[in-house]
Amino acid sequence: MAEYTYKLSTNTKEVERRKQLFKDIRLDEYFNQHSITLSATLSSYINITNEHYHLLAYISTLVNNATIIDSGTHRGGSALALSYNQSNNVYTYDIEPFKGGIKNNVQNIPSNISSNPATDISNLTKELSQHVLDSQVFFLDINHEGPEEIKVFEFLLTNNYNGIFILDDIHLNPQMRDVWNYIQSKDVITYDVTKYGHSDENAGTGIVLFNKSHDCIDVFEGLN
Repeated sequence: MAEYTYKLSTNTKEVERRKQLFKDIRLDEYFNQHSITLSATLSSYINITNEHYHLLAYISTLVNNATIIDSGTHRGGSALALSYNQSNNVYTYDIEPFKGGIKNNVQNIPSNISSNPATDISNLTKELSQHVLDSQVFFLDINHEGPEEIKVFEFLLTNNYNGIFILDDIHLNPQMRDVWNYIQSKDVITYDVTKYGHSDENAGTGIVLFNKSHDCIDVFEGLN
């Protein structure tokens, strides 16, 4: 396991914007306080300048004593970031066991993370529908092919989801751009927060609110 190093690169406007928003988000202190160490690969991803982990940690501070769902565990970086506010409980589900999942990439996994690598993410909204609807934050980072992302969105829309829906990689490929355009065509509130999130190689990060009186509207309006 490698120790996490807090990274800042060139002093661009985007980096300065991120530094200002995330000035109170100290992932390095969080990891050190809990003796959390990361695999070398995962450690290299936790970068304030072009990844979305500081944004996820920031969003975790907008809710308290909440259920957060992380779908698409991969190496566990998003689940770890979403666990930053330890009053919340994070449930992470993978598409399939990949790269060993969080258990092979994070040492001393925070106690507020529950890992479920065997759950079929494509059936999550069927098998655990109420669990999904009761969550205050739902982060979706799955196969990036389009149909499954649309299926999840339609489930949330139809059931009047009241939480914060975060969609990763909205600019990654034509399929995901179509997904984002489709979502924007519906009667929901959308925010493209790529400049604060997953900007590396134009991958993109989007936030969707289904409740037009959501407590966090002012927060996300301020990010535009």
